[in-house]
Amino acid sequence: MKINFNTYNPYSSMNFGSCSREYRNNGNPVYTSTYFFRDDIEWYDLVKFVENNFKNKDKVNVYSLACSDGSEPYTFAMTVLDNIPQKEQPKYLPVYASDIDEEVIKAAQSGKINIDDLDLDTLWNYTERKFFDYNGEGIKIPNDQMQPERIKSYTPKPELAQSVKFERADILEKINSIKDDGNTVVLCRNVFPYLTRGYAKEVAKAAGNRLKKGSLFVIGEFDRTTEIESELRRAGFEKKLPYVFRKKVDNKYSI
Repeated sequence: MKINFNTYNPYSSMNFGSCSREYRNNGNPVYTSTYFFRDDIEWYDLVKFVENNFKNKDKVNVYSLACSDGSEPYTFAMTVLDNIPQKEQPKYLPVYASDIDEEVIKAAQSGKINIDDLDLDTLWNYTERKFFDYNGEGIKIPNDQMQPERIKSYTPKPELAQSVKFERADILEKINSIKDDGNTVVLCRNVFPYLTRGYAKEVAKAAGNRLKKGSLFVIGEFDRTTEIESELRRAGFEKKLPYVFRKKVDNKYSI
């Protein structure tokens, strides 16, 4: 990924204490954060679309790229656990989550996540069950400058913990390692504004070459400020839902 990490600044409030990061892109600081049930997409609609789209597949492989602390892969997993019959859940889980940043993956692999106490009830409003147990003080991230004292760490309950697998990997590296049989979902959301245009184009090209007909590539609202939608179309994808693109044919592309 052609960006450089500078420091960490976990925000408070609506990001539930998730890690927020500052990047240096061409020498300029750029800030990003993520949070549970990020509301630029309807998660229930996404999961139900995935269920219907792959109804003839025995297994669906879901990848969450640039996953940060795990808020998005956990969100997808919680939505599956809440809305898919239990006997069918293994078809969509675990979610394979990756991020290039070693420290944030180390935190994610610790089995803990920072959650803002003030917004904990808001998280429960999105789910039928309480998926996290209180652990203790918030995880200390190196160079953390702004972590509020009210941030605490929580441990995913076993059912959720087993539903997400974390590893350190670059976006392009991970896409190029996918072995697809038309049964893949790639969540790569709200990250493209932080990438160089050339790198984003390579990501779209790799997705077009690795994913087969019927597989899905999911972006975020923030990504619409870039040219990723047109790049995905050129790579053989068609938009099926807001931010959800499906591969049309099995051809390879050289965009």
